[in-house]
Amino acid sequence: MQLRSVAPCALSLSLLALASGCRPGEFDDLVGAQARDAASEDAGPDADGAAIPAADAGEAGVPGADAGPGADAGCSAAPPGGRALVVSKQPTELARLTNPASVVTRILGPTAMVSGRRVWTFSTTRSTQSAPAKTPGNYPTSALTARTLQPPWTRPLDPSAAWTLDEIVAPAGAPRAFFQLRDDEDPATNLAVISFLDGASEGAPALMFVQQNKLLAAPDAVWLADLAAPDGVAERRAAPLFTAPDPLFAQAALRTPTDLKVFACARTADSYGASCVVARAPLDRIDDRSAYRVYGRDGAWLSDLSQGEPVLTDVAEDFSVSWNEHLGRFLAVSSAPLANEVRLRTARAMEGPWSAPVKVPLPASKVFVTMRARELPGLAQDCERRVVISYWSPTVSPDPSSLPSEGDVVLTAIDLE
Repeated sequence: MQLRSVAPCALSLSLLALASGCRPGEFDDLVGAQARDAASEDAGPDADGAAIPAADAGEAGVPGADAGPGADAGCSAAPPGGRALVVSKQPTELARLTNPASVVTRILGPTAMVSGRRVWTFSTTRSTQSAPAKTPGNYPTSALTARTLQPPWTRPLDPSAAWTLDEIVAPAGAPRAFFQLRDDEDPATNLAVISFLDGASEGAPALMFVQQNKLLAAPDAVWLADLAAPDGVAERRAAPLFTAPDPLFAQAALRTPTDLKVFACARTADSYGASCVVARAPLDRIDDRSAYRVYGRDGAWLSDLSQGEPVLTDVAEDFSVSWNEHLGRFLAVSSAPLANEVRLRTARAMEGPWSAPVKVPLPASKVFVTMRARELPGLAQDCERRVVISYWSPTVSPDPSSLPSEGDVVLTAIDLE
């Protein structure tokens, strides 16, 4: 199987497609049928058609980091094995994020708590201001005050309420970047936050998996970085954790009580969807490349990271994985390649087997299709029966043969039965 790396901020397409959103009367039949199929299909074939081994039962009940405020006392525990994934109604749009005056457009990335504030990362940011010296090619930082995101809440979230971002900007007004390039680094280096985890303990810095690439080139390295203050500069570790041709593990990282698991994804030569392998490392050795083991075909964890077996297939370039208390399972959220929809999957362990996707239609974008969907676990409500996702809805394209150049970040709630 031929794979090629997926750049987080660039999507190369040889054709364009527009998909219309569903009509209101079609939603219940469409999603209900998919949910029933997904509930009965807990083990699926991998990319080569072989069955993925059953998950280790010891992984069940593992809480994910960054649980939402809805996961509080009084929530009923999921039954053994978890609940079926069923979407109860059409998604509810909560807000479209506004941009600071200097920003033309940007795409929302992962979020994490840093010193009592939730920091939101942005990538593919187009600004009217010049980048400061020694700043990587994108501007990925903004923050939202803890007062807005932490209890007390209005339940459910009021879609008309103001979602005001406390923008962190440089003196000239441009968004302030997380990173500073080192003196020996190429000015064309781009650094993008792919995964962002709360600190391992109270007061500890938040952890970032940061993907590196040169402008218009494929990613070539992954760094770990620490962010100690919401308005601070992220400190990269001394050397990259992974470098090409190794798989670049950076996507959907999540801590369990014993280890950290993280995905590496690549597109096959004949598909716009990506296939993903997963690796793990002990919590006290996450900065040690030699401590990582990749999940292989026979269910073994292998030291040769090139021998991973795909556990998630046909996902978009950017996705999230969280532990959902209501479902009692891990929940994966991603866009669908070339379609106005978000896809939800569940599993008892991050290495799978993952359920068939439940496809939730989204409103059609003005141009092209919606993309870059992910869950925001910190905004989950109602004992995590209501999950909040973000996605990018393109609004402007220079011409019919070009990728979109502007769009809206949309926050949307999905209700689960």
